[in-house]
Amino acid sequence: MTLEEDISGMVKRADTHRVWRFIVGMVIASLLYSCGSRPVPTPAATRLVAYSSPSTWSLQHLTIQRVSIDDSATARMAGLPGTNSPWGSCRVVGEGADTMRDGPWTTRLYIFDSTDRQHCVVIEARDHNNGGVYYQWLNERALFVRCWWGRIVSTDLVLDTETAHPIYIEDANYFRLVYDSPE
Repeated sequence: MTLEEDISGMVKRADTHRVWRFIVGMVIASLLYSCGSRPVPTPAATRLVAYSSPSTWSLQHLTIQRVSIDDSATARMAGLPGTNSPWGSCRVVGEGADTMRDGPWTTRLYIFDSTDRQHCVVIEARDHNNGGVYYQWLNERALFVRCWWGRIVSTDLVLDTETAHPIYIEDANYFRLVYDSPE
């Protein structure tokens, strides 16, 4: 191989490298341009449900208290629908609102500890809509409760049933889920 052939081969390889660098550069540039042409949605902007601190109104219409009950109340509550905690150490029964009558409606949840039948924790939700109050045990101690105040607003709370204090409480607004049109 002569020097001229060597130089000619190097020029061809250099030209090939330039072509490949140009192609790769164009691909990268087009990717960057296409990504930059659309705004990247922030996580808050893409959430369908907006959560906020509980409003004064919702706090005024929710009551959580520990009460003493007599035998007649215990017998009445025994006939209400309810569910046991996962291992059966607690039970929640719900006294739902009579939505066949005009509102305002009130729902009461009674939470019993299996070791104490003379006391219970009562959650009372006043002036809610016909969506009512939903509850589900998370574990032996924590109860999730959702109270619907309207068609798109609820209050979600997680109650520590031993202390009768909310671990978590926020209002939820489902406006974007219900009323935003698909793009």
